[in-house]
Amino acid sequence: MPPTALVINPWITDFKLYDEWMHPLGLYFLISLLRHNDYSVYYCNCLTRDDATASHSDATGRFVSTKIIKPSIYKAAHRYYKCFGMPEEQLTAYLKTLPGIDVIFIGSAMTYWLPGVEKTIRTVRAVFPTTPLVVGGTAVRLMPEYLQRIFPEVQIFSGSLFNPQDLSLSGTGPLRQLSIAGWTPDLSAVFSQVKFAGHGPLITSFGCPYACSYCASKFLFKRFLPRPQEIILKEFDALVGQYHVDHVALYDDALLHKADEHLLPLLDNIIRRNYKISIHVPNGMHAALIAPAIARALRAAGFKTIRLGYESGADIHKKRTCNKADKEVMRAAVACLKNAGFKGDEIGAYVMAGLPEQMLSEVIEEMDFVYRLGVFTKPVFFSPVPNTPLFNEYTQQFPQIISDPLWHNDTFFIAQLPGWDYESVQKARDYAKLLNSGI
Repeated sequence: MPPTALVINPWITDFKLYDEWMHPLGLYFLISLLRHNDYSVYYCNCLTRDDATASHSDATGRFVSTKIIKPSIYKAAHRYYKCFGMPEEQLTAYLKTLPGIDVIFIGSAMTYWLPGVEKTIRTVRAVFPTTPLVVGGTAVRLMPEYLQRIFPEVQIFSGSLFNPQDLSLSGTGPLRQLSIAGWTPDLSAVFSQVKFAGHGPLITSFGCPYACSYCASKFLFKRFLPRPQEIILKEFDALVGQYHVDHVALYDDALLHKADEHLLPLLDNIIRRNYKISIHVPNGMHAALIAPAIARALRAAGFKTIRLGYESGADIHKKRTCNKADKEVMRAAVACLKNAGFKGDEIGAYVMAGLPEQMLSEVIEEMDFVYRLGVFTKPVFFSPVPNTPLFNEYTQQFPQIISDPLWHNDTFFIAQLPGWDYESVQKARDYAKLLNSGI
């Protein structure tokens, strides 16, 4: 009998969560690798959508959620704290239907969502008290010691599924080494285990050539690595042709890097397929790399959501944001996109709040600038991410962020900064809504 694995996308605990084309892409790659090693795989996604809430025309929507006790450090935040995903009894009932499981894998994403991972582990342990359990993913890679202290019997996988040198799990029995020999990561077959909520994921490359001080991409991916075009197109055809997905989200950190070599040939193939779909890019694109030919190709391929990584145009912050986009670069990028046919409400610019010495008044000025461009302003509240230069800088002021992932929550952390509080954070949110209503 082949070994049997259970792969779980865990609950998320936070003040807010919205399904803006969310997929646990790393777990999909894990399922592909397990199948390559002849595992029989069960997949459970705890993040179920709320069917009673109508999704928007872009296939986004709300998750099922339950109000839970708010951690004491968040007591000043006048917002509900929730566990997002299926009710606990539903997960328990599902686990009890499974046959013998040889090994369980649980993923992770944001560090401040780790309490959701803890809750998932405890629920799984109540049904499978002795089954080998492996936890990996972004949060575990950034804070490998955190869960190990709480669950010493759990195996922590702090490697990367995308780095061949880290691709094996050591162990005995069901945790024997996973071989990557002959493995070509291809998610087209894995999609059969995914319950799509109208949207599906693609990633065309790993990593980013930039090294912004607030981003951990350089830590998570040591180099920029494009994926083979034939595999991307195979996955694309499976999503749209086989599973009838109308909305595709691209997960790249640097989609426009070396576009002549990678993105433009890919878009040419997508255009030839003439699929009637919408493509969305939730990650901030590098505005300086947007040229007329790229903008036209994006539009022709069916792109409907563009997000630009503006962050801040202030000189004091340019080094931290790798000089990605000053005001002139943003003006030129937006002009290119609009000339190609994109509407203002299809373009958004991320404005960061919470950089060192940055005040609400400066963030308001940046949002006003974005509004004058005629596009959506998308405020992003800084979250300290371990293994980044800006995280290390903030540890001098807030040593708690080293060991407590709850301190990384974006809603909470910015309210601790000088000149900020929960009221000013809400003012920034409300002002962005007001501006966006005029686009």
